[in-house]
Amino acid sequence: MTTIQKGEEKRTTFPMLPVSQWWRIRSLFKRSIPGIVTDSYLVAALNIKQVSAQTNIIPSLRLLKLIDDTGKTTALAKDWRDDQKYPEVCQKLREEIYPKELFDAFPNPLNDRDGVKRWFAHITGNGETAVKKIVALFFVLVEAKPDVDQIKEPRTKNSEKNISKKKDSSRKKNDKPKENFEAVMPETKQNKRDPEVCINLQIHISPDATADQIDKIFESIAKHLYKDK
Repeated sequence: MTTIQKGEEKRTTFPMLPVSQWWRIRSLFKRSIPGIVTDSYLVAALNIKQVSAQTNIIPSLRLLKLIDDTGKTTALAKDWRDDQKYPEVCQKLREEIYPKELFDAFPNPLNDRDGVKRWFAHITGNGETAVKKIVALFFVLVEAKPDVDQIKEPRTKNSEKNISKKKDSSRKKNDKPKENFEAVMPETKQNKRDPEVCINLQIHISPDATADQIDKIFESIAKHLYKDK
């Protein structure tokens, strides 16, 4: 936080580095941290206009203490690009840049974003666009968490034993369904299907046959087909 006095007017300023530039600059610093950050460096690296680098980026980097008044990168900037130290750096920036009264009014800023926005608007006297940038960067610092993809717990003997136990337990669980299936579904005679035989009969009956003769024909067929039933 910086207080600028113009005549009788005092205005409090906070970093308003666009969040997109926050991550882009951090990515650049990860690859190769420059000794000095100049407007020409930012113009080339971020593909922005020189006036934007001079009026927006460099002043915010100074307020964030990532560069000093001469543009030289600080020790904090080196820690800032480190995934392991990143949350700690963000906490330090919160404590050093933003006044205690802000956190007294909003112990958990994430629960009242609108209230935080109103507070910054009142304190700075800035317009809506500037206040949005200030608030957005503030919440980036508040929400800073370790990069779980980068932080991996070392594997110890105990952890390897636990992993082995989990694998054995998983194998046992996978074996049970097969045993239960065999117990519940034993092979029985009812489960077996007998072969099916289909017989097609063609019967030619003379048109002169009487009703009695036709009945005797079918009676004879039934007798021979179902004699074992």
